Amino acid sequence: HAITAATHYEWDMAETIAKLASELGVKEIISLEGVGSGEESEGSRVFYYSSNEKNAKSFEKAGIEALKEGIIIGVTGTRGKSTTCFLIFKFLEMFFRACYQKERRHVFLGGNIRASVLDFMDNVRPRDVVILELSSFQLDDLTHDSWSNEDTKRKSPHIAVLTNILRDHLNWHGNMQGYMAAKSVIFKYQKHDDLLFANGSDKVVKKMIIQATSRIKCPRLAKRFQDIVDTNLGLHYRSSVALAIGVGTHFG
Repeated sequence: HAITAATHYEWDMAETIAKLASELGVKEIISLEGVGSGEESEGSRVFYYSSNEKNAKSFEKAGIEALKEGIIIGVTGTRGKSTTCFLIFKFLEMFFRACYQKERRHVFLGGNIRASVLDFMDNVRPRDVVILELSSFQLDDLTHDSWSNEDTKRKSPHIAVLTNILRDHLNWHGNMQGYMAAKSVIFKYQKHDDLLFANGSDKVVKKMIIQATSRIKCPRLAKRFQDIVDTNLGLHYRSSVALAIGVGTHFG
């Protein structure tokens, strides 16, 4: 992956990636959209993620850093992604501050929400939580590769959140089926012990999640919160708040 948003570094990064590709004998280079850092640095940095021990050793031998992974919450949908991400972040931030102060457990927010994962990647520890807003383009990229065994190589977030599905980006995905297929990657490669929080009041979402093999939860906003949300945010934010509360409740 070539990941950068800093200007004037594009060709340096491209040359670095090309050199590594030659040394490692890679078959394909994938550009990951939407997570580049706007921060300028003295040089380019390259990270790897691999579930293959042999490949991991090759990366380490080439001097490439491992991509650290905490508990990942992936959020997608046509509308309400950013709001849902921000609410989950705030709920967990307050909860961790109150209950995990001694353990210094942290929560991070990044992805398509304009906050670069690269800016906090080095600080993520195994029990930390990383909330990622994921677009249909980013999710679709995960399906375009040359891995021979996709079930063991590809991954969906441990906790997936699906807000709603409306007609959008059809010029890119071709049709509604292509768009839905891209969005479904958020849960497609989840395991049985993973979690999918979905907006059960959305008819398209309800149809899509039938394919999920993970544990499905469709939280609804309690009546005692409805007037508060309607007054301060708006009626259409009920599902976002319900999903955020559902995820927050899972942690405590």
